[in-house]
Amino acid sequence: MVEIPSSVTYIREEAFANCNSLGGMLIGSGVEYIGEHAFYSCSNLLGVTIPSSVIAIMEGAFANCTTLGAVTIDDGLSIIGESAFEGCSQLSIITIPSTVTKIDEYAFSNCSNVSFSITVEALTPPELVDVNAFLNISGTFAIWIPSASLTLYQNATNWLTFAGNMHGKP
Repeated sequence: MVEIPSSVTYIREEAFANCNSLGGMLIGSGVEYIGEHAFYSCSNLLGVTIPSSVIAIMEGAFANCTTLGAVTIDDGLSIIGESAFEGCSQLSIITIPSTVTKIDEYAFSNCSNVSFSITVEALTPPELVDVNAFLNISGTFAIWIPSASLTLYQNATNWLTFAGNMHGKP
């Protein structure tokens, strides 16, 4: 278990990349940015909680973490960067908080678990930079949207591609 202290504000690029012994981590409440490829290909990382202090998860931050099954993101996050969770083949459920304004291309591509479920909390659809954000998701794929906003998402640029995967949640 690695604990990143609250005095750290930025987890630099490739800080823990390819760290196969990393099974768990605790990100301190002072961290604002998770750098490019910071945890890239940590093949034994099982779960992570992103605290409310984090504003952006940068490109490829958790890409190819093939055992990453649980991700909790607290309110506060604004940007999910390109390929942030690409290739996380065990990722099965994630909730995107209402504070997220942008989901970049390939953010969740190649998440190939048998069942993959995303809950988006925002009433207004965040910018979905490209439909490739959800490229090559195999198996059952569901996007849960606030019921009051379902039609808005189904007609929003790039989101409309996934209208058949969307479900209203109370």
